[in-house]
Amino acid sequence: MVISHDARQAGRGTDRFKSVTSLTKPERDHLKDGGDVFFKSQYLSGGNHGTYWRKVRYTRTYGRHYYDPRVPSGDELILLGGL
Repeated sequence: MVISHDARQAGRGTDRFKSVTSLTKPERDHLKDGGDVFFKSQYLSGGNHGTYWRKVRYTRTYGRHYYDPRVPSGDELILLGGL
């Protein structure tokens, strides 16, 4: 598990396209190897009881690489809660 201090979320709410920008090369390589990368977004997700934490989802389609922000699972949020 890697915590990114450089990652930023582009797009929010009902925006059609959301992505994660400013990942460092070691963080991108960690994702490609199947690891987890988390970062704190500038946007709250889930209303008043939501979270700022995001998990980066890496997908590759037709030779293109995508880094999408996702809300972490409950167990992951418990781990991140101590940070």
